[in-house]
Amino acid sequence: MVAEEVSSATIIFRRLRQKIGGEDMKSYFFIITLPWVLMMPSVDRAEAKYITMETEVTANIDGDSAKIHVGVTNKGDEPAYNVRISTDLSGKVTSAPLHEILKPSDQYSQDLTAVLEYKKPGRYPAIIIIDYTDKNQYPFTAISIAYLNYKENVVGRAVGEVIPSVISDKGTLKVKVKNLEESEEKIEVSLVLPKELKSPTQKKEVSLKPGNEDTLVFDITNISALPGSSYQVYALIGYEHDQYHYSNAIGGNIKVEQRKSLLEQYQTPLIAIAVTLILIVAYFSGRRRKS
Repeated sequence: MVAEEVSSATIIFRRLRQKIGGEDMKSYFFIITLPWVLMMPSVDRAEAKYITMETEVTANIDGDSAKIHVGVTNKGDEPAYNVRISTDLSGKVTSAPLHEILKPSDQYSQDLTAVLEYKKPGRYPAIIIIDYTDKNQYPFTAISIAYLNYKENVVGRAVGEVIPSVISDKGTLKVKVKNLEESEEKIEVSLVLPKELKSPTQKKEVSLKPGNEDTLVFDITNISALPGSSYQVYALIGYEHDQYHYSNAIGGNIKVEQRKSLLEQYQTPLIAIAVTLILIVAYFSGRRRKS
């Protein structure tokens, strides 16, 4: 890619030199090469290491207790350290013992039990949290969602969509919600985020008439997410109808990018200015030669 760009720049330079002349070319050689320098991508030849945690969950209810089996497999090419499995049921967190190291392709599993405090039958979310660090002890979080059917299994008719988002230090996440019930419903939307990301308002409510939809906007702050990382996030949609509790977990993605420098932010207008200057110089130089 770089060799092709340099070759193209050389061809342009030679053609302009034939028309304008050597002395004039010295005065704006920098202008000609500037657009190509700005557009050349930087090449990072370092081999990237990564950790990818794949989670499998089995959840069921025994009386007033939840029995949750969680298996975690490291699908990356670097070991994960200090692995801890936790579950969050309606704000009540239960954690397993710390697992010191999980090598690539290895699996670690735990069985967790939690007492349920649900008041109405229906479907409830179980949040699965995997905390771990890399070899430098930098912390990461992976989350997933399982469902618990308390006394009766029901399927809700409030649906949604999490719009993929790209942030650096701060940004927003949009969640679309639509009510497919035949009656107006008061719907609660809660964000489930990894610990690297935070929102000052992780829970919002919206009342929707039958068939109506709305888009909720959540502010997101980067706490410790590294540039280049991509995080799975969820929006939990919950409401109560006919004495039942309904819930639906909508998955989405937040990508973290490096904060752009001033040169990167204004790259396009700088290139446009440089090209314009080239054309102006070429035009007036050509007129001088004719006269």
